[in-house]
Order: sequence, then C-alpha cells, then structure tokens
Amino acid sequence: MKCAENVTKVIRTRRTVRNFDLSAVKQEQLEQIVEAARYAPSGMNSQSYLFMVLTGQSLEFLRVAVREYFRKLVITETMPPFFSICKKNAEDDNWSFFYHAPALILLANKKDYRNAMADCAAATMNAMIMAQSLGLASGWITTISGNTNQPEIRAALTALGIPEDYDVYTSMTVGYPAETPECAPRTSQVIWKN
Repeated sequence: MKCAENVTKVIRTRRTVRNFDLSAVKQEQLEQIVEAARYAPSGMNSQSYLFMVLTGQSLEFLRVAVREYFRKLVITETMPPFFSICKKNAEDDNWSFFYHAPALILLANKKDYRNAMADCAAATMNAMIMAQSLGLASGWITTISGNTNQPEIRAALTALGIPEDYDVYTSMTVGYPAETPECAPRTSQVIWKN
C-alpha cells in the first residue's frame, strides 16, 4: 500500500518545468532515468528504441542547430502559429528550445516500425516519473520530434550519432527545477461502463 501511495504522489507532483537551475545533473541520476525508460513496454517486446543523453557541448551543438533551423525557416500561411513563435524565439542568440536544461534525452526508434511513437512515449513517461522521484524536473520537448527529418535537424542528429534509419520521436529536458509550477486542473473525461 505504501509503495502505491509513493508512486501516486510522484505521478501527481510531476510538472513540466521550463525554468531550470543550471547545476549539472549527476551521471548516476541520468543512468537511473535511462534505465527506467528502458523498462517501458514496447510493441511485441521489440525494445528497438535508442536513448541518447546530451549534456555540455553536445547539447549546445543541438541547441544551436535547432535555433539556426528556425531562424532560416520560411513561414507560410498554412503553418500552425507554433512555427511563427519558434522563428521569433530563434532570433535571440541565447534562446534555448530546451530551456537551458543541463541535460536532454532523445528517444529515437526505427523509422519503419509502426509502434515507434507509442514505445518512445511510454519510455518518456517512465523517465519523467523517475526524474521526479529523484528530485529532478523534466519537460516534454516536441521541437526535435516534429522536425526530425528536416535536412538541417537530420544532419545534426546524424552528427551526434543517431542512425539514419532512426527518427527522434520524443525528447525530454532534465535538471533541477528553478520553479515549481502549480498543478493544472484535470479536465480529461473518464467514462465507466459495466
């Protein structure tokens, strides 16, 4: 019973954080987070995901690559407003689509695998729950996954070591929180039938 209470507390207190303390995350903590992700369910137990942890220079390399991609992006009327906001933010040399978190975890999977997104999503949630249990904060980042096959982003991912036959489906920031956001009310519907 106590274990269930602890798990429930961790799940209910987890928040997406966009303001991080700049302290580095300990290697052991990152290893625990990735290990939790590795134990997520996968379709047919394929376990075909690939996890990449970026810190320091590798994280800065990707930050600049993403910023430059959005700076050069030509906005059209058919694009969602999100892209205009990203382009505007990218004009600031110091802007980080990763909110200056000290670590970023990329979750990739095989391009031709039909459960790739679902498997990566499950692994991301495991990782976020583990981060929360360790006193760390996290945030789900869609900037990479939504643009993983844009030539500039793909080139950066390849340079970092993501194989060409893998796409990044999710990514998450990890760090010590510099804020504690309030819990948003739960508004999703639940239907019970007997």
